[in-house]
Amino acid sequence: AHWAALFQQAGARYVVPVTKHHDGFLMWRSDVPNPHRDGWMADRDHVAELAAAVRDRGMRFGLYYSGGLDWTFNPPPIADLMSLITNVPDTPEYGEYAVAHVRELIARFSPSVLWNDIGWPGHLDPNDIIGEYYAAVPDGVVNDRFNMIAVAQGLLHADFNTPEYTTTAGARKWEVCRGIGRSFGYNRMEDETTFPTVDDNIWMLCDIVARGGNLLLNVGPTADGQIPMAQVVRLTALGWWLRIN
Repeated sequence: AHWAALFQQAGARYVVPVTKHHDGFLMWRSDVPNPHRDGWMADRDHVAELAAAVRDRGMRFGLYYSGGLDWTFNPPPIADLMSLITNVPDTPEYGEYAVAHVRELIARFSPSVLWNDIGWPGHLDPNDIIGEYYAAVPDGVVNDRFNMIAVAQGLLHADFNTPEYTTTAGARKWEVCRGIGRSFGYNRMEDETTFPTVDDNIWMLCDIVARGGNLLLNVGPTADGQIPMAQVVRLTALGWWLRIN
């Protein structure tokens, strides 16, 4: 509830939490447990709690899922772009696991945004799960990361592109995803020297919105759920500016 209040005060219109990142750990209470790690999910249903809090404050709710990487199926290291691609699990076991998760997330949360990351098992057609999503959430949107190459070639549908830490615009609707600082998760080494200034963030938001983009600004809470003060200050400042502008 505290997070949702802060996001609303920052002027956010939608919130997209991580349901599963590359480590495979689940942030919701799933009926599809990890076959390689016992109890590899949160004790609390963080996703459900945040969904309720966000929607209570009138914001839309989306979901991020790492469909292309899961280190409980294919462990790192990842040394370069090629090893990133080859690290995507492509077994029937993982395909069934990922599809079951996304189906469960759609059925349980009806997310306004389905934000997949890195890719999708190569033996599966992303159109199948995208079609199921649209059938369940007709006004929902999907990003380009089920297969960015196919999207760029016009062979796969996406509603918006996802430049990361860059404000390069394209012909398609676009959304910049980036951390407030240099990290997506909590990084205790970050300080004022690694964060953009308040003015830098406002100029960045203006630049993105003026050219038709959205900004998905990532926060990195500490282990006990606190959003660091340096991030809170920058979010609050954006909200103060947006109240007038």
